[in-house]
Amino acid sequence: MRYFKAAVGIVVLLVAIWVIVGEQLTGASADATINAPVTLARAPIGGTLSVPERQIGSSVVANDVLATVSDESVDHTRLADLQMELGLEQAALARMQAEATGLRSFRDRLQQRTTAFQAGRIQTLTLELKFARERLALQGPAASKAVTDPGAASSGSGENGAASDGTTAGRLALNRAQERVAVLEEALAAAQKGTYLGDGYNDAPYSEQQTLLLDQNLADLKAREIAQKQRVAVVAARLKQGKGDAQIDGTRDILAHVDGIYWQELAHGGGYVNRGDPVARVADCDRVLVTASVPEITYQRLHRGQKVTFRALGENRLFEGYVLRLAGSGAATVYEGLAVAPSRRHLQRFDVAIAVPGLAADPNLQCAIGRTGRVFFQTSPLDFLRSFF
Repeated sequence: MRYFKAAVGIVVLLVAIWVIVGEQLTGASADATINAPVTLARAPIGGTLSVPERQIGSSVVANDVLATVSDESVDHTRLADLQMELGLEQAALARMQAEATGLRSFRDRLQQRTTAFQAGRIQTLTLELKFARERLALQGPAASKAVTDPGAASSGSGENGAASDGTTAGRLALNRAQERVAVLEEALAAAQKGTYLGDGYNDAPYSEQQTLLLDQNLADLKAREIAQKQRVAVVAARLKQGKGDAQIDGTRDILAHVDGIYWQELAHGGGYVNRGDPVARVADCDRVLVTASVPEITYQRLHRGQKVTFRALGENRLFEGYVLRLAGSGAATVYEGLAVAPSRRHLQRFDVAIAVPGLAADPNLQCAIGRTGRVFFQTSPLDFLRSFF
């Protein structure tokens, strides 16, 4: 019996040592707080603030009216400037459009002149070619006879003067007639295609050259007109926004941007606020997280994404989570946008932010900002007892 008691004592001692050492070696937070980002509701215009009756800590949803700003002496100077700017931009656009219309009209007249010139040129060349062919037909037989039969040329002096001048003169006259017909045929074919051959002018008439220049000017003007339309649209959008910012009665509502808790009132009703002044803070319940502090030895073993467990005090359920951020010691600045600020003791340790998705599904903890608990970073011997104590 004595040996049995000694054996039991030794087992109990070993278990106690195992528990104590295991609990000391396990990583756990000194404190952990359910926290959430806060959004600032700011005054859209300057004026007198009117705040409806709303209890601090009450629930709000997106687009709830948190306050109203009224300004009976709304300054419309900016609106007048925008209206004048819009008028100037529209006038510039109208001037460009009128210029484009004038250039297109002038281009059409030049195109008509080009068409008339082409038709007249073709008609002239056709007539010249007709008479040149007739002269060639009249001159050709006699000249051909003079070339082949010099005696006939001498005896036939009365029939054709050109042929009667001799063999060389007849051949030259025929060659010139053939050349004239060939040149006119080539010029007529080119004119029918829109190209004009001849001395004293280019391959295109003056009206066609001016039309090409006008086409370039119209293309450039079209690009500038598109850019001007964009400027008009920008100024019109600014004017529309300005009219929304300064309504006729000078009254604007300040709305909540998220679903959450009316966390803090930063300005009181009846006071004057300037545009952009913060009026209230709303805690965002859709982005709840857990902030904790840990010893340095535990902090050095952590990494982003590491799996952890969280248990709120007074609750027996463990929630799975993971490490979001490792901010280190003295991390006061990272809490400027959060609902719950850290304690002095918290800042003396090392800060860790934890994501716990399961909190959103728990009706008691889904927006329990300020509730405390503990975060465990690895298993320990007494994990099975944590749900009871």
